[in-house]
This record gives sequence, structure tokens and C-alpha cells, in this order.
Amino acid sequence: MENHDYSRMKTRPNNAVLSRAMRSRKSVVAVIVERSPSPPDTEPVMSYGSGFIIKDGPPTSLVLTCQHVVVDAVSVRIRRVVVGVGVEEFEATVINGNSGTDVAVLRVRGLRSERAFSLALSFTSPLQVNEPAVTIGYCNPENLLDEISLAGLPATSPGCIREAPDDFLEALREEDGKRMLGKGPGGVVHELILLNCVSMSGVSGGPVVDRHGVVGMAKMVGKDMPIMLAVSSKTICGMLKVFAGLPVNGPATMEEVVSRLGRL
Repeated sequence: MENHDYSRMKTRPNNAVLSRAMRSRKSVVAVIVERSPSPPDTEPVMSYGSGFIIKDGPPTSLVLTCQHVVVDAVSVRIRRVVVGVGVEEFEATVINGNSGTDVAVLRVRGLRSERAFSLALSFTSPLQVNEPAVTIGYCNPENLLDEISLAGLPATSPGCIREAPDDFLEALREEDGKRMLGKGPGGVVHELILLNCVSMSGVSGGPVVDRHGVVGMAKMVGKDMPIMLAVSSKTICGMLKVFAGLPVNGPATMEEVVSRLGRL
């Protein structure tokens, strides 16, 4: 195996991958969630995550995020920065989600197509260990940032696809640098990608980008973990088909799937 300098991938990332990630930032949003308080508390519980646009409006846009970000939400808002315009914020509705695969889709009315574009999932080649990748998201470590602070552009975290340590998720089956977690609804393969990108609270739901496009969606792991987990684009595609009422192994293209979801 080649001797790779993984720290260099973080400080001096692949130019092509970083360029794609920087272009993609305008389609990444902060997801602001309000939940009901648990007694004896009386104040609503606020939490934050990330998401990215998979269908742009008008009149309706669709945003992909993690199910754990929006589970039990009383209200959901998305916020993003438009260069030269300022901060935009919109109400969002969870139209479908699955806890097992941690995939959820939000409907957002009001996003204008001239200020956003959809990010395409990439299936162009099998993922390779040590392949450069960049995670994009709104990090909020230890809940240090208040709601007003989530008004900047999302952060980028370079790294690469990694193999898991021997003692990490050892019960899961490894295949080509990925970990399989069995199957979800409709026979969707639940597949996780492992990366050495920095993982901080708030990044969950943000896209993972390589030189081909979006290869996965960041999924938060526990504190002090050496690697990050991401839901693979293959799993996301399968769940979107399930949400749209289409066969997982059917011939529908992603454009057709997303278009159908937009009409639900």
C-alpha cells in the first residue's frame, strides 16, 4: 500500500475536490430545529444541523438532511447565506424520513432558482480508500454558537476516505473501504462511508464531496472519534426511491425520483 500523508490531505487538500466543494457551499443550508421541552423545563429545545438542496424551485425546493437532525421536531427552518444579498430563512416541512438509514427530506417553499442549485449524487465510480473528499456543513461544537451566529457560509473539512480501525464497528462487514449495516425498507442497502474529516456537532446532514460530486451525507458520531461516518449516495438514492413510492432497483433516474418527490 502506498504511503499517504493523511495530515497533508487536511492542510493541503486536492485542488479539484476543494474547488467543487467551494462551489457547492451555496447549496448547503443550516437546519434549525425546535422541539418541545421535557418537564420540568418550559423553554423549547433548539438544535442545529446541516442539509443540502437536491431540487431547486420555484415553487418548491427539496433539502436532504439526516433524520436524527429533525426527529420529533415541532418546527424546522432552513437558513443560508446568499452572497451579495444576505441571509435567507424559510420554513421547512419534513415530508419523509427513515431512522434506520438516517435519511430525511424537507420541502421548502420560497427558495428561488436563480439563487440556488441542486447538488447531484455521484455514482460514477466505486469509492476508493484514500480518495480525497471534503465535508461541508454548519459546525456548532459544544453548542457554542447561538442562532444568530449561524448566518455565515458553511465550513469545509478536507480529508479522505479511510478504512476503519480494527476495534471500530467490528461487527459490521467491510467492503471496499465501506461498512454495510444490512438492509433498510424496500431492500435498500444501508451503507456507511468512513472518512478522516473533522467531525463536529452541526455537520450532520451536510454533503460529502469528491471530484465526481456528492458521494454521501455526513452523519455525526460520538465525541473524540478519529473518523466521521457518512451515509453513502447509494443508500440515499435507494431511500429517495422508497419515499417516492418507486422500486429500489427500478429504472427511474434521480431526476425522475426527485421530480416525483417534489409533487408529493
